[in-house]
Amino acid sequence: TNIWRYQTGNNGNDQTGHPAVFPEGLAGDHILSWSNAGDIVLDPFAGSGTTLGAAVRRWRKGIGIELNPIYVKELIPKRVEELRRVPIKKKK
Repeated sequence: TNIWRYQTGNNGNDQTGHPAVFPEGLAGDHILSWSNAGDIVLDPFAGSGTTLGAAVRRWRKGIGIELNPIYVKELIPKRVEELRRVPIKKKK
């Protein structure tokens, strides 16, 4: 069985500037389950860039589509770079 559990909510501590950020591990687990290293991951609602950052951390290429120019210019590049620097924790 695949039952994934993630801590959610940010206790008002969200630093991304996006109203609907979700756990990076959620995106990462889906990316690992449904793609291979070197594949392209498409995120048609890129938002804060969590999925794109998760793709880069897992040796995939990411393509994001986002309408909000502030997210495109500020949030997504910042989030991808933040996630790129964080080591992936092995699950127990």
